[in-house]
Amino acid sequence: MTRDLRGTETYAWVLDHYERLLAPGFGQVTNLMDLAMSPDGTRIAGTGVVRDALVAVPGSKIALVDVATGELQVLSAGPHDRCPLWTTDGAIHFLSDRVEAGVHQLFVLDASLGEATAVSPMAGVVEYHSLSPSTRYDLLGVADAGADKAGGQGSGTLGGVAADDLPDWMPAVEGAEDLVGWRSLHVYDREGRTTRRLSREGLNVWEAAWLGDAAVLAVVSPQPGEELWYTAELVVIDLVSGAERPLMTSSMQMGWPAGNPAGTRAAVVQSYCSDRTVVAGEVSVIDALTGEAVVIDTLATDVTALRWRSDEVLLWCGLRGLDTVFGKYDVVTGETTELYSTFETCGFRYPELGTAAGDAIPVTLEGAARPHSVCLVDATGAREVRSLGNDGTRWISDICSRTTAHTWTATDGLEIQGLLTVPEGDGPFPLVLFIHGGPVWAMRNTFEIGLPHMATLVRKGYAVLRPNPRGSSGRGLDFIKRVYGEMGGDDTQDYIAGVESLVAAGVVDGSRLAVTGGSYGGYMSSWLITQTDIFAAAIPIAEVSNWTSQHFTCNIPFFDTLFLGSQVNDLAGHHLTRSPVFLADKVTTPSLHVTGALDRCTPPGQALEFHRALREAGQHSELVTYPKEAHGVRQFPAVIDFTARVIDFLATHCPA
Repeated sequence: MTRDLRGTETYAWVLDHYERLLAPGFGQVTNLMDLAMSPDGTRIAGTGVVRDALVAVPGSKIALVDVATGELQVLSAGPHDRCPLWTTDGAIHFLSDRVEAGVHQLFVLDASLGEATAVSPMAGVVEYHSLSPSTRYDLLGVADAGADKAGGQGSGTLGGVAADDLPDWMPAVEGAEDLVGWRSLHVYDREGRTTRRLSREGLNVWEAAWLGDAAVLAVVSPQPGEELWYTAELVVIDLVSGAERPLMTSSMQMGWPAGNPAGTRAAVVQSYCSDRTVVAGEVSVIDALTGEAVVIDTLATDVTALRWRSDEVLLWCGLRGLDTVFGKYDVVTGETTELYSTFETCGFRYPELGTAAGDAIPVTLEGAARPHSVCLVDATGAREVRSLGNDGTRWISDICSRTTAHTWTATDGLEIQGLLTVPEGDGPFPLVLFIHGGPVWAMRNTFEIGLPHMATLVRKGYAVLRPNPRGSSGRGLDFIKRVYGEMGGDDTQDYIAGVESLVAAGVVDGSRLAVTGGSYGGYMSSWLITQTDIFAAAIPIAEVSNWTSQHFTCNIPFFDTLFLGSQVNDLAGHHLTRSPVFLADKVTTPSLHVTGALDRCTPPGQALEFHRALREAGQHSELVTYPKEAHGVRQFPAVIDFTARVIDFLATHCPA
């Protein structure tokens, strides 16, 4: 296998593809995230994604959209400014790493929106912030330098690791006492212009939100290890004393805490989750004094974001099947109202809610045929304020617009949903089965149909099926629990049945089938080729191949015991029986394994193990390790190289 592809025809084709897609947007805002409405409702601030070249990851700047005219104004200089929030007097607080790359700190733009000023820097990275209802206080979630990123954030560690004077031969050491990467809470007082630590030493805070002006809701654990998030609890922390009191424990995982302005009620999402920052499930509304909780009706929607509009009205959004749904819950009447639902979606990992100043919720909607568009959502529907499309996005939309919902029946009679994108022309087409991570996650109707390289495959003539098998979000907790303790079990047949349904319908060619996916999708891409010979090619990305070595080398060992339903030392358990590496001699499918050297969730040794096992068994296997990537391939120009390798591999083993 050639190491340097830059002089090849495929590399040139891929480079041209990404230039046609992205170059028309160079220097422009092409996506707007973290939306926040101004207090008077006339402007929407957001994190504007701006790319200037095909290098690294795009930058981001604070941008404003005028609600009446759609005019867009860039306020900040970057390189990575994000998460703007408005104060009642019209100032904007945001996070930026302009002082030290990768180390975000709090900055303030005054009401005149002139030059930003820095607040006293934190000893660490500010991951998120939140203004109290009066906007006097800004709550800062601070992670120690070198703390783990979640798998959904790309794995690896946060920036800002302090340099030392030790020689380069000095070994790295690890012991029971070497726990690093704590997360803590700090409060900035706008009136006194002072910052102080709120959470105590020995308390790790994963996520937090205001509960009125006098207290904070926080998802916490007694230690900072990434695996401890799975058993975290919800507490209330007093703003003055810093003392915490328990509010809720759960057998599930918790996320998206939200407190009402009066500080009398809290809300949180609970679900069975495979990744921190990826939470979709049921909503509990809690009396903040007594702890009495009620699970509210969310109209069969797995909720992915919460926001209090007032003391009595809770806004939410989430997934119901393949649709994105927006709704509200009235705590006085107990009534739930659906505001709007759409086959399109919003948000990065899951649907998100912008901060609203009135009845309309600012969101950035997208779909396979629609580039990112800033919209206002209410009971009357979605009104587009500003499209962020350009010649490049219009070109890729033409390629990916033939995306529809596809439904089939699993072998046990369960209905499975997915998204099918087909190229121009008549079938049967070669098929790429693209499996999502998690396993608790979901494919949505997104622009570029998921990862950037998938559009190149459609352009080359491949159909792409993106399934949501059992365990996916959007179908309720019972549907999620079907994969709980059973990874690689019945969900295996969900994928095969989906492929066979398309073959039977004449849409795809049964002799030209390929499978790929990242994280859990990487595991399933490896697992499936040990269970069936229908695939002509497999491309596992950030895979797991040996659950035992995965347990002892990853940063989330609690995950595999939870989702496999076995202990690592059980020789008859799923750690052994569901590991592809031990079934390498059954594989006949050629495979290309892709991994990142910095991945802590699915370490690169997982891909190496399966690759070596397959080679030893006499099977065709290739391995590519990217030295500066972690959980997936996310940075240019590595994305170009990765895409070219995928195209060449498929052209050899599963040609279009």
